[in-house]
Amino acid sequence: MKNLTPSKVAVVVMLLLSSAVNQLTAQITLYHYSNQVDGYANYVDPNLSAEKLRRVKGASGVGAGIICPIGFTSKGFSTAGDYADNMPSVLSTITPGTGVDFEVGSITARVRITETGPIYMRIAYSVDAGTTWIDGGIDYTPFISDCGDETEFCNWDMPDFNVTDKLYVRFIPYGTIATSGRFNISDIYVYGALDMVDEDGDGYGIAIDCDDTNADINPGAADICNDIDEDCDGIADEVNISITPTGDVYICDDETVTLYGTEGYDSYQWYKNGNPIPVTTSSIVIENPGYYQVEATNGGCTAISEVQAVAVTAMPFGNIFYPDGLDLCADDSILLKASYDELWDWQWYKDGLPMEGEINYKVLVTEPGSYYCQIITVFGCFRNTDEVEVTVCRSGEPTAVSAQTIQIYPNPANQTVTLDIEEINSNAAMLEIYDINGQLMRQQQLDIANQQTVSVPVADLPNGMYFVRVLTQDNMLSASFTINR
Repeated sequence: MKNLTPSKVAVVVMLLLSSAVNQLTAQITLYHYSNQVDGYANYVDPNLSAEKLRRVKGASGVGAGIICPIGFTSKGFSTAGDYADNMPSVLSTITPGTGVDFEVGSITARVRITETGPIYMRIAYSVDAGTTWIDGGIDYTPFISDCGDETEFCNWDMPDFNVTDKLYVRFIPYGTIATSGRFNISDIYVYGALDMVDEDGDGYGIAIDCDDTNADINPGAADICNDIDEDCDGIADEVNISITPTGDVYICDDETVTLYGTEGYDSYQWYKNGNPIPVTTSSIVIENPGYYQVEATNGGCTAISEVQAVAVTAMPFGNIFYPDGLDLCADDSILLKASYDELWDWQWYKDGLPMEGEINYKVLVTEPGSYYCQIITVFGCFRNTDEVEVTVCRSGEPTAVSAQTIQIYPNPANQTVTLDIEEINSNAAMLEIYDINGQLMRQQQLDIANQQTVSVPVADLPNGMYFVRVLTQDNMLSASFTINR
């Protein structure tokens, strides 16, 4: 029994097939519980469908399940005390599928009413779209039970009859005491046997046999790999093998590509240039050029894929040239050049970041920093050149001495750094501070004769790494420090 949600009622069609695969009959059950308020039926292909339970001929009311949380609740039934075919009712329609008819043997339902609801209920059916209604002449008296378990079990075991078109089943309550009275119906069953047309006599009806003119083709047949779908599973020969990716596949000479065969088959065999290679999985990792195929076997069927070509392309050269040198001394710019081919692309980098718009094989740089170029072929293979360091200098630049001649503390710094300057035979010097990108951040004159320990404020500098240079007439001293707040 399903768990039921209050106020939600519908029709569900269930087909209980025999355990024998080729059995042509089955029990039919119309069972109206579901979680859909509108009462739409589930469709069980190919055997049977059902329309929703509905009230007809004036049996109106607002919403199923207002009084009771399960079943199909309705009101507005006739106050007449005698039965008639045209009274308001609850109607269900059952439709056989293509190539199917069924034999009906009995109809059952459970019913109950409120205190002022209809005191009689009769079951009737029609096989001519409602022109003629047949009933059993039996009037059931539903129990009064708002929402309890006390219900009247109604069973009509009528003489068996065959249906090849729609079957209409009506549950006709009448003798309603007041218009506010309600009628509740649940557990509706139509019992019988389902028969399918079997034109080729192979034990499988037309509804499930994909070729009912050929007894060798049916859901129980074996596929014999002749481009015919003998077992009706929608696949001829059972093997349809292909390789992914397809089209033009290029890899760089230091890369690989994985080719995937269609999965789900019993075994595989890969081929290169028409010859088998020792790979028997559904995929293969390729690092060499060639023409590749995969063969798949499933049961007694075997198929081989189309050829997939893989080409390997060479990496570009990655040289960098600097005919003007690397010092921004004699001129305010220097030229850097990378390896060239008319089909290549380039992207220059400074201090690890791409330089906007610098996509030629050469670049003119005007700032110190670390430079390199990424060279890309038409197939997407790329190589980076070595990095080169472009420096800046002053006219008559002195020769640098050991960085140990400047002691910097604290390091990391916060608000101020102190420089201890030693081994300088000069009365004056220039202090310069550069950021990591080579940008000059501070420059000030120093009086070394009276000041070998210098305090430099750095509160206005952001976090990062900085380079210090102290330049005199004869010397250049350097060191670095970090600001970390």
